[in-house]
Amino acid sequence: MIKTKYLNLLLIICFYMFMPNIVPAQADSSGIGAGIGISFTGYYDEIDSQISRHSHPLTYFLNGYIEKNYLLHLFNAGFFWGEAKRQAPYRGYNHVQCSSIRGYLDYSLSYRLFKNHFYSPYIGGAMRALIHYTGPVNEAGFDKLHPSGVVLFSFDLNLGQKFIINDRHSFFLSLRLPFFGYAVRPPYAGLDGLWIKYLHEGTYSKFLTLGEAISFHNYNAISGDLKYNFKINNRFSVYSGMEFEYSLIKFYRPRKDIIFTLNGGFTFLFKEREKK
Repeated sequence: MIKTKYLNLLLIICFYMFMPNIVPAQADSSGIGAGIGISFTGYYDEIDSQISRHSHPLTYFLNGYIEKNYLLHLFNAGFFWGEAKRQAPYRGYNHVQCSSIRGYLDYSLSYRLFKNHFYSPYIGGAMRALIHYTGPVNEAGFDKLHPSGVVLFSFDLNLGQKFIINDRHSFFLSLRLPFFGYAVRPPYAGLDGLWIKYLHEGTYSKFLTLGEAISFHNYNAISGDLKYNFKINNRFSVYSGMEFEYSLIKFYRPRKDIIFTLNGGFTFLFKEREKK
């Protein structure tokens, strides 16, 4: 008797999970918005020195989405500029001011596996372009501190999960895992013939030819975010959320980044087209 009840409960749960055709079709939707947050960042880069630095800059966001049929397009961009500080290794140490500048642009295309009254899982791919510079803010600092950072382009696996509370409240959880791409990193202390040559000539665009292909053997990263959305009306919504990212790139010297961000913002919703 008890086993029969548990079996019936399991069947009911599976029925609600895999019944996309029973849920009324929703209109295609799209939106564009902006946000602001604070990032708690830390990095360790052996090209500069074997000392960790940290920064807590304001971070600015632009985002948008297009949801049509079973496809979800997401666009995200972020930027921050702050001073990266480190603890003095000994008394009397003269700290050199160091900037941390980071900007990225993401695009993802995901397929909705199914939809029910409670949640909708997505799976797809993504592309990311990232520039992260850390180094001195003026020419005098180059004598004591070597600039570093990374320029990166990657193709990622993208997983998403939408949790639906009601028509106004929802959560969206996403996770990204890079598979392969291309990255440019400066050599240790700038001691490389081609880097010195291009720097002297002023042909900075040629630095992009000095990178390496990246994959699991020399680049490990994972990132994700959790966002809460509150729909005020059919034209406007607000959100709050958190993001995290961990990355380790292993050439020419290792660099490790850890970033945690708290943010909030708004989204303008475009006119929805009802499906027939």
